[in-house]
Amino acid sequence: AIDVNSAMRMIRYQVNPNNPYFNSNLGTEVVTLSVTDQGFSGSDSTGEFDGTGAESKLTFIVSIEPVNNLPIITVPRASDPIQVNENGEAQLSRASLSPGLDVTDVDSDECNGKITLVLEVPYGRLYFAKVKTLTITPISDASVDAIEFFATPSCTESMCSAMPNEDFCSNAYPCEWLSLAEPMRCECRKVSPGGRCSVLKLSGPQTHIQAA
Repeated sequence: AIDVNSAMRMIRYQVNPNNPYFNSNLGTEVVTLSVTDQGFSGSDSTGEFDGTGAESKLTFIVSIEPVNNLPIITVPRASDPIQVNENGEAQLSRASLSPGLDVTDVDSDECNGKITLVLEVPYGRLYFAKVKTLTITPISDASVDAIEFFATPSCTESMCSAMPNEDFCSNAYPCEWLSLAEPMRCECRKVSPGGRCSVLKLSGPQTHIQAA
C-alpha cells in the first residue's frame, strides 16, 4: 500500500492535446478510481481462490476552468499588398483573395456568444454588397438576419443603457429606444448593411461573421 500511495502522488492530469480548448463549459471530465485487493485478505492470505477479491470504486470531477483565448485574425496576402485599380473595388473574401480575410475565436460559441468586428480604412470605403456582380458576391440573407450592423462604430451598449428614459435616448444620436422590446430599453442604433463607410462595426455569431 505504501508503494501504491507513493505512485499515486506522481499521477498528473493533462488536457487532451487533440482537444486543447476543452473546458467545463463543454462537458464534464470525470476521473474513475478502482482498487481491488485481488483476493489477498485475512481470510485468504495467498489469494489463490477465485472470486474472493474485494473492490472499491470512486469517481470525482475535474473542473477545467475556461480561459479567454485571443481571437486569431488571418489577412489576405499578408506578404505582399493587395492591388486595386484606381476607382475600382475588391472583395477581401477567401474566394477572391486566398486565404482571405478571416477571424476565428475558439471559445466564442461556448455560451452562444458573439464576436464584434471593427474594420477601418483611412482613405477608401468599406461596405457589404447586397447585389451580386461579376466580381462581387453579396452578403447572404441569413447573415444579414444574424448580424447587428452599428450606425455609429464608437457607440457602446454601456453608453446607451445609461439613458434613463426614451427622451434622453432619442436625443443621443448613436442610440435608439426599443419601445417594443421587453423590457423597453435604449441600445446602440442598428442599420442595414450596404452603406459605404470608412469604419464598419458589426457583431454576431462567429460563423456568420466569417461568412460576411
